[in-house]
Amino acid sequence: GSERTIYFGAVPAIGYAASAVVGFFWIREFSEKKLNPTRYAQKGLFLAAITRPIIIFSSTRPEMFVLAFAFRVVLTSPRPYWDTAVRGWIIDEDCQKNNGVRREGVILGFRATLRVIGLIIIQLVTIGMSAAGIDNTLPDGCPQKQSGVLYIRLIVGVLLPFCQILQLLLIEWFPIKGERLEQILAKQRETVLENMIEAEISPGLN
Repeated sequence: GSERTIYFGAVPAIGYAASAVVGFFWIREFSEKKLNPTRYAQKGLFLAAITRPIIIFSSTRPEMFVLAFAFRVVLTSPRPYWDTAVRGWIIDEDCQKNNGVRREGVILGFRATLRVIGLIIIQLVTIGMSAAGIDNTLPDGCPQKQSGVLYIRLIVGVLLPFCQILQLLLIEWFPIKGERLEQILAKQRETVLENMIEAEISPGLN
């Protein structure tokens, strides 16, 4: 029905539009002010993990799920910038350890495989909705079984915050940081400088 279309279509669209707006804000902040995306990603994940269960379990109104989604979109918006930075660090370090051989395909392919595994888990959780009693064939306004509603509330209010805390810890435990990161960046700067000098000298030799 129309109500279901709004919840499953329009609401995510609005959420992702808000994510794009927040994304432009972070682009300016990280590029101009040179802020550290690591700490902002961790703070956002922590706040999202705290606010989500408070919102979900404070009321039974379906609009609370929309509010929780909006908070998640805004609060976790710095995480993709950390993820992108880390991808570059991993590729650069691997290249330096392999005498300049770049293996983006292998590294990104491995990441894509992990993502597929995550999507499989999400599908299994979605299938669990039917097993818990959620019936998507019911007309708008018809109540769902309480067991199904409880299942969704536990997924959104407990499991997802747990995953966000786990993400926060994985960021904290990520080994490329501090002195190790500085060595990677220094080596990259050195390589770029060498390439620039070589490019300036080569035309003269020709």
